[in-house]
Order: sequence, then structure tokens, then C-alpha cells
Amino acid sequence: MTTRDPINIVGTTIAEKYRIERLVGEGGFAVVYRAQHTIWNQPVAIKFFNGLSAVPVDQRASNIPPDLARAVMLCLEKNPDDRFASAQAFVTALDSGNVPNLPAPRPMQAPLRQMPGRRASSRRR
Repeated sequence: MTTRDPINIVGTTIAEKYRIERLVGEGGFAVVYRAQHTIWNQPVAIKFFNGLSAVPVDQRASNIPPDLARAVMLCLEKNPDDRFASAQAFVTALDSGNVPNLPAPRPMQAPLRQMPGRRASSRRR
């Protein structure tokens, strides 16, 4: 069985502390590898951007696994409680295949009410 390694770095050590273990996913902009931080002895994810970022969106092929896409979206959540607690939690969720579902959309908060007696544009220059 051949494992994919688009930039041929599996088995190498980068910056004297990141030992590259395997490819996690790839998409139109980058490839993501699982690595081991050799000093902290912790798993990490390392992203390498590729030349496809200059290609128009409609000409890119996306091979991002659904779990990886969901994990990345969780990293972008506004509420910190909905994000991964650490890079290790991110990598562990991907390894185990237990990436949580995205949280349900929250209702928008009501806009601030104007204070009585104040005009909306009371700021003067």
C-alpha cells in the first residue's frame, strides 16, 4: 500500500523539532501533515501552502476529507468553547475519527437600543 506524500517529507524532521509522520489532508491551498514535536513529545499539525493558491477557485479540485473540513471549521468558531482546546485535541480528533459536529447556529442578539434623549448620530467632529 502506497501512502500519499505530495511534497515528499514523511520521515523527515523540520526545524530540528517536527518529525513528519503522515499526510492528514490536502486541498486547493495547502497540505496538512501530522508531525511529532520532538521536544514536547506531542502530536502537532503542520500546514504547507502550495502553488494552487494562485489558481482560480473554479479550477481547483478539493480532496479535503469531511472530518478535516469540519475540524477546520470548528477552529474558526467565534465562541471559544466551540473550538478545540489545543492543537493536540485537533490532531487527536482527526486520528480517532471523532471530530465533533459543528454547533447549531446561535440566534442573533438584539441590537443595542438607543438611549432615551440621545440622537443616533450624537458624535460631533
